[in-house]
Amino acid sequence: MYCGVSGVLLRIWLPARATEGLTATRFFASSDAAAAEIVNEVREGDLILVKGSRSVETDKVVAGVETEVSAGG
Repeated sequence: MYCGVSGVLLRIWLPARATEGLTATRFFASSDAAAAEIVNEVREGDLILVKGSRSVETDKVVAGVETEVSAGG
């Protein structure tokens, strides 16, 4: 699954998603929204790569997942 957070990448990725069959792609309006949803998708043993810029605040995604994992969710 690929998750993106608004920004320029959204305008680039959406056309590619349709033409390349990237159906497991989701975009979120904010990193907070992404974090809230991603914690529902993560399963034990999953490997998560979070890549992004400071302007998109992807550190919030990492913090959200870490908080959920620490809480035993």
